[in-house]
Amino acid sequence: GYGSVWVANVTSDTLSRIAAATGVVVSTISLGSAPTAIAVGDGAVWVTSVGGHRGIYRIDPRHNRIRKFLRLPMVPTGVAVAYGRVWVTEPTQGPALVVRIDPRTNRVSGLPIRVGTGAGRVVPASGALWVTGGNIISELSLINPATGTVPPILANVENVDAVGAGSLWVISTRRGIQRVDPATGKVTATIRVADAVGVIFWAGSAWASI
Repeated sequence: GYGSVWVANVTSDTLSRIAAATGVVVSTISLGSAPTAIAVGDGAVWVTSVGGHRGIYRIDPRHNRIRKFLRLPMVPTGVAVAYGRVWVTEPTQGPALVVRIDPRTNRVSGLPIRVGTGAGRVVPASGALWVTGGNIISELSLINPATGTVPPILANVENVDAVGAGSLWVISTRRGIQRVDPATGKVTATIRVADAVGVIFWAGSAWASI
């Protein structure tokens, strides 16, 4: 976002800004607490923190500095910016929580949304939010961003990294990338990519990093 790649440095409690065109680190922003996840949108870079300060940093990309720290009564893990809100997940025991933040006011908006157990990554796509998590059994929750409602949860769906071409793209523990039907949760194809660690959907294709 904003012509840059943003990297969370857990050991130094900093956020690095790398120029996408040159690969050069152009700024290092001290956060003061362990960063976990990053999302870009609504004129800011949003970084969750699980260290001494539990909450989310709002970074101003124009001046490379912290604009606001929003303290949250939770352990934030995943974050996404979409549909006019910032969405933050917390992997609590039992039903996990998704909190909505209004970027105009920097305040939590509405009540937390209860999803499946152990919510982690949240992916906005196709007019919805896809939240994966789970303890023993992997689960996938779909959130309607307009109403905050959660349809029936799909079981046995692993870590959803991307959504596109009518499918969910999943990093599987079975050493490959799975293409999953979002209506049924069934695997429609498995692409054997050794040691895949991430996948995005862009320009009509799924792109994997290894």
